[in-house]
Amino acid sequence: RRRHREFGKMFREQFGPRHNVAIADPALVEEILRKEGKYPSRPPYESWVLYSSLRNRRGGLMTSENEYWRRSRSAFATKLRPKAVCDYVEGINQVCADLVDRISYLKDEKGGTHLVPRLLNELNKFTMETILYVMLNKRVGCLDREVSDRVNAFIQSIATMFLTGHQLMVYAKIHMILRTRPWRDHVQSWDKIYEF
Repeated sequence: RRRHREFGKMFREQFGPRHNVAIADPALVEEILRKEGKYPSRPPYESWVLYSSLRNRRGGLMTSENEYWRRSRSAFATKLRPKAVCDYVEGINQVCADLVDRISYLKDEKGGTHLVPRLLNELNKFTMETILYVMLNKRVGCLDREVSDRVNAFIQSIATMFLTGHQLMVYAKIHMILRTRPWRDHVQSWDKIYEF
């Protein structure tokens, strides 16, 4: 936010060899997205690509480009069409009800303080449960009263993958070669995500 106050709604900055354009205006984001064309160029985190190569995995929607990206995006888009979204309403409504129940449970567990410990963490679990329900058409238990160790490890792995991906944004290949702690954590988090 500080950088946007200083430089405006859109600015370019350089991190080592990488150039980044930061945009803080929804109208500008919409304009850019509408002008991208058939094959948008959104370079993924280099660390994600390096991991896919290391484990000989085909990149997904977030790491692919060109025709493979278009095919992957088209397949996913069918789940987001208004007609298809109706199929998820009942399940997502149940996820929302479970979030309310979980927040009430956590709030009451704290002895009437009316505070929910780690509310952001609970909202992340809600988001994860909703996305996984739409993608897999099944519940995984992110909002259960007692979240399983397996689900907690998955949620933590997602958070670690994004955190370390950001840390490795510059010089990811050097981190990989030197096997730095962020790189090892990144690989381990991806491995756990794929195990789930």
